[in-house]
Amino acid sequence: MITAVDGKAGLKTYGEQRSKIDLIISDIGLPIMNGIELFERLIVAYPEVKVIIASGYIEPDKKSDLLSRGLKAFIQKPYRPSEAWTRVREALDAPLATD
Repeated sequence: MITAVDGKAGLKTYGEQRSKIDLIISDIGLPIMNGIELFERLIVAYPEVKVIIASGYIEPDKKSDLLSRGLKAFIQKPYRPSEAWTRVREALDAPLATD
């Protein structure tokens, strides 16, 4: 597992170590750069990236927009570990955007 302390560090870490990272799981409420901005920057720079976002609430239209742009899943907090593992497995099994 590779971790980052905030969204900006997450973006930098993915850029440096993307060959070792199969999936990013992020909360929306990250410091410095929130999870949505992190996803938006990642998907432009690395269209193959697989990202799951977790949050207590997100506007339904924003959620739909993110999913249509390549977000692999959204996990509503609080969530059960089994739900999180299911979303992780689905995201890992999803074809790459470049396939």
